[in-house]
Amino acid sequence: MKITAMKLPESRRLNFLPYMFGSSMMRGEALLYSYATKLAPDEYRGGLWDFYKLSNNGGYAAPTTPERYNLAVQGNGFEGEMSNDAAGIVITMFVLNQLAHELAARGNNELAERLSDRYHELRDYAGQHAERASIFRAID
Repeated sequence: MKITAMKLPESRRLNFLPYMFGSSMMRGEALLYSYATKLAPDEYRGGLWDFYKLSNNGGYAAPTTPERYNLAVQGNGFEGEMSNDAAGIVITMFVLNQLAHELAARGNNELAERLSDRYHELRDYAGQHAERASIFRAID
């Protein structure tokens, strides 16, 4: 089944972070910016992010500018260029993974499991994305 992404309108943006990260929404937001800076230090300079809700209940955030990102992931040796949309998927997946592990380590298994579900929902969508090969190499 094809998974679709819908860019959230301005009126629904405030609901995105609590939906994606629950009570860890402030930490999740900070991690988005941190991972963007870490993975794309030459391109990411802050700015507006678009939020997407997926038809399988997942979601992701993507920086609006620049249009292309050169990502470098030290942990797996990935270096490559991708769209801001694909970079947002990668960044969001890193955030979901880190938050789930942090919460599980603190014993908040319910939220950790929910974040793990969000990760897998986004991974399913990434598998249908035009830039799936680069996305999966970056998160490997």
